[in-house]
Amino acid sequence: CIFSFYGTMLERVVYDPTMTIAEVRVPYQTPVPGFPPVEAYHYLDAERYIHLKQPLPTHGASMVLTSRHVRIEDKRKGTLVETEHVLSRESLGVEGLLGPLDDAREARVVARMLTGCFIRGLSGFESAGSPSGILGTKHPVPERKCDVEIEQTTDQATAFLYRLGSGDVNPLHVDQEIASLGGLERPIMHGLCTMGFAARHALSAIRACNGGGGGGG
Repeated sequence: CIFSFYGTMLERVVYDPTMTIAEVRVPYQTPVPGFPPVEAYHYLDAERYIHLKQPLPTHGASMVLTSRHVRIEDKRKGTLVETEHVLSRESLGVEGLLGPLDDAREARVVARMLTGCFIRGLSGFESAGSPSGILGTKHPVPERKCDVEIEQTTDQATAFLYRLGSGDVNPLHVDQEIASLGGLERPIMHGLCTMGFAARHALSAIRACNGGGGGGG
């Protein structure tokens, strides 16, 4: 079984036929009831957090992914919509969408995730909701020279390949005309694709520092 970085894409990357995942999700492009229609090129992946509560099963498991909006914040140039996703071994019922769980339901939770979607140009809304409890403590970046610097130029086809494998078909990442409509010079890379490259290099650097050698595997 192969998982992507976050459970928001689990249904597209589960290859073990013994694994099943049912979903109770909020649509990606209808972020909050009452918001006006927004073209796809205004949506940008803004943030991702994950808290693993227990090891991910590798085969023979049946899980449920439940999602709910927890916060909207007017950022003047756009609106940030935060959505919490809970991956559990069994359905959490209505309580899984409304708030804190009792001990029995909490024991079913495998992971809690938070995604942030930034909608460019959408503002004028009153902020609502509160930050998810999974954010925890943010660690400040040390004021010193970084330990490792790595530069990589991706292939022009990377966004097209990621689009096919991930299911993220936002045309902002591959269509010059759509990118221009969005006020961009050219299509931009998917945020999660960029994070994937960065994570691979970070893990390679950590492995090398621990005596395991480098490499881009």
